[in-house]
Amino acid sequence: EEYRLRFRSSSMSNLADTVSVAPWAAIENASDIVDLVKGVLVLERQNFPDTRRAAAFAIFKLLEGLDSMKDNAAINNIPGELKDILELLNNTVALDNDEVVVQHCLNALELVDSMMKKMLQPKQKKELKVSLFLDRL
Repeated sequence: EEYRLRFRSSSMSNLADTVSVAPWAAIENASDIVDLVKGVLVLERQNFPDTRRAAAFAIFKLLEGLDSMKDNAAINNIPGELKDILELLNNTVALDNDEVVVQHCLNALELVDSMMKKMLQPKQKKELKVSLFLDRL
């Protein structure tokens, strides 16, 4: 049994690394990833802290990877999953008794907040005004 738990925790950690490094691949599978993490965080609340920690870390890394994409592409492509993610994170913070799980979820919530602010207040592009020498004559 312990081997299976370690294997599941390791798999979640590998998932976290993968979605962080290759966020473009995560967009297509975001719904499945959220469902997987949700299953662990909701159904295994009483036991298996290592697996829950890895799942919470995976959702944080998913968001971190998506945040690294250009022009809010990730947020625009996963609006349905974002609602599920926020609900999952808020419920986990409120109900989970493991400090590490809660901290990963709080970090993820801060990241979502930052992503939403960037989306609502995009950076202003600096415009270079180049005047031709002839215009000055």
